[in-house]
Parts: sequence; C-alpha cells; structure tokens
Amino acid sequence: MPVYLREVVIFVLALSVAVIRRRSRSRKKAAKPIVGADNDYLANTPEQDFRWQSAPAALLVARREISHRLASRAYRVIIILMILISVGAIAVPKIISSSGSKLTVATTPTGAKELRAVTQRVEKLAGVNLRVLVDASAAIVDQSVRSGKAAIGYADSNLILKRPFAPNSTSSTIRVVSALSEGIQVDKILSSEPVRKLPSSLVTQLLSPKPIKLVYLLPSLAKPKDLSLAIVGVIATFMLLSTYSAWVLMGVIEEKSSRVIEILLSSISARSLLLGKMVGIGVAALTQAVTAVLAAILTTLAVGSSLLRGAGLEFIILQLMWLLLGYSFYCTVGALAGSLVSKVEDAQSVTAFIQIPLLLSYLASFAVISGNQNVLLKMLAYIPIFSPFLVPIYWSSGQMGLAQVFLAAAVNVLCLYLTYRFASMVYEATVFSRGKRLKFRAAIKLAKLAS
Repeated sequence: MPVYLREVVIFVLALSVAVIRRRSRSRKKAAKPIVGADNDYLANTPEQDFRWQSAPAALLVARREISHRLASRAYRVIIILMILISVGAIAVPKIISSSGSKLTVATTPTGAKELRAVTQRVEKLAGVNLRVLVDASAAIVDQSVRSGKAAIGYADSNLILKRPFAPNSTSSTIRVVSALSEGIQVDKILSSEPVRKLPSSLVTQLLSPKPIKLVYLLPSLAKPKDLSLAIVGVIATFMLLSTYSAWVLMGVIEEKSSRVIEILLSSISARSLLLGKMVGIGVAALTQAVTAVLAAILTTLAVGSSLLRGAGLEFIILQLMWLLLGYSFYCTVGALAGSLVSKVEDAQSVTAFIQIPLLLSYLASFAVISGNQNVLLKMLAYIPIFSPFLVPIYWSSGQMGLAQVFLAAAVNVLCLYLTYRFASMVYEATVFSRGKRLKFRAAIKLAKLAS
C-alpha cells in the first residue's frame, strides 16, 4: 500500500473514533437528570428539558400524549372492540347470505312431482333453498305443518300454513308461498292439452312479455350509492369525534386542576402545549380508526364482500379525511371549552360546547340519507360543524363533485386555523384561572387583554 494512502486510512479511522467518542459523551450528558426537576410530567419524557432540545416543544408534548394513550388499557380495549365490530359487520351478513335460508315443504307423493318441477324456479325467485318432505297422506302433511316439522304443506292442490301472515309481511316463508302458488299454476297451464298445441315461440312470448317502456317526468331523488356504508360512516364519525374531543377537554381540565400546567408553561408556550395535546391525541385516534378500516378491508377481501367495489373504497378514504378534519375542529373546540373551567367536577357544564353541535350534525346527516333535498342542508355542508357528517354523504350520492368537496375542505381548513388561533388565545389567557367556571364573554375579554 502506498504511504499516502496508508496515511489517509489512518486519518479517516482516527476521525471516526473521535466522532464516536464525542457522540457517546454527549449522550451520557443528556441522560443525566436535571437538578431540581421534581415534575413527573417532565421526568417521564425522554427529553428532560423542553428548552434545550432541538425538536419543537409541541412534538414532545405529542409524544407524551401518544405514549400515555397507548399505555392505557381502555385504549387497547377500544381498538379490539372496533376490530371485532368491523369484522363482524362485514363477515356475518356475508356468511348468512351465502349460507342461505332453508325451508321444508311437506307434501304427498302426488304433490311431490308438481313441487319438484318448480323447485328450481321458486328458489331463484324467493332466494330460499327448499327441502321437499314426502308424507304418506294429507293428514300427515297437516300434522307436519302443525308440529313445525315443515314450514309449508302442499296437498290436494292447497298450500297449508300454520297461521295467517301479518299484513305487509316480507318474510322468506311468504316469498316461497307466493312463488309456489304462481309456479304451480304456470306449470299446470303449460302441461295442459290446449297449450301444448300452441307453437313454443308463442308460449315463450306469453310467459316472457317485453316490458313496457317507462317515461320519467322528473329526475329521481339522488340517494347514496351504498346506504348501509353511509350509515356506518355517520355513526362511526359521531362516536369517534365525541370520544376524542372529550379526551382533549378532560386533558386540559386535569392539567389545570393539578397545577401541572404552571410548571409546563415555564418551559413551553401555551400554544405549543395545546397543539401538542391535539396532535398526540389525534395520532392515537387516527391509529384506532385506521386499524378498524384495515380490519374491515382485510375482512372484505377474505369473505369476498362487495364493499370495496365501485365507490366503496373511495368513500372510506374520503370518510377518513373528513374524520381527521372533524377531529381537528371539534378537539379545538374541546380545548377551548376545557380552558373555561379548572375543576374536573365542572367538566359537565362545558360539554354542551361539543355535544350539541355533534348531535345537530348527526340528525342532519340522517335527514340527508333519507333523501331530504333541502337547500339549507347543502349550505350546512360547508360549515365545519356539519361538514364531516354531510360532505361524504353528498359526495357518495353524487350531489357534490370533487371540486365542491375540495372547496368545503378549504373552508374547513381556514375556519380551523381561525378557531385554533382564537382557542389558543383564550387558553393562554385563562390557563391560570381558578375557582368557578368562567363565562365565555369573560374569557374573551381576558384574551383581548392578554393579546
């Protein structure tokens, strides 16, 4: 090896050793506890002093919130329940529909021939699998129906049932009875001597006439392409937003009541603390939602459900996006409401700031699902309180295009920024307030004085 090359290798090795030793020393210094740090909140974080770290303070608060939520047993139980609900809601209906319902029809040897001739046609029309039970006589057929051994009886050209059906009943039994009555009569007509003499083309035309053309004077009322998916999205959005906004509200109140916030604000700003709590809880919330969605998608692929066909996957992605926007807005409102009180016992007095808008949005979404074409509801879709509920439904029904969805999202982002600025001002001004709950006007005055 040349001399100059050997010197270069030695220099690089020496430099590498020096860098490694320097980094190890800096890590040891960072690992030493800060003298006088008696705050559990600061001691539980990997970074001991918010002022001396290169990462933003909000991210450190977010990390603490994430670790706190993930370590909670209730959080893990909720994830398991959401996975089970997602899997069950998709797998159970598919398994039931694939297995199909079965009905037993008791009949005499003579009626068995007539039933077997129309069984295949009746099963297609009614969507029910039939089992023909042959009894020796009509009296035994009656006894089979009376004892529940058979749901329907057929003897002496009569259909036998245990009890009359309720008006407007749509059960599988009444569908089979209707299909059997029609099928047996058609089969008797086809097997009669006069019909046999007719040309087969004429018989086919009589039995399968061409449908009359329908003319519509008005367009149809648009409804969601998948009503069940829209209903599930509305219910999930309501439950998740009410839960996660309550987390932020209670977190703010607990810190104020325990005086921890006084120590925290000596190291970080109030806005960073508020933003960190929202981001941390948001990541934990999004983890739950994404886990449930992934479980639903995997279950759909496993059982061969039609959920992901058509606009199903697009609806799920859009629902997740609006869930995130709705979380950001409602949790900002929750933090604003939590800053008005300083005791956990008074939390109930400010939950109306969250629950009333959520309830109104929940009711408005079901009005849209039912086909309500009110112009006011379409205008409410652009307001952040209602947007997470209404926009996915309007998009799914075809009443909002992609440009309108992005416009609603832009309005929500702008309102979210303004709401966060206002909430952080109120939060910073009322963070040291003690005693009874502050009225909203008093909190605004304090925010103006602080600014």
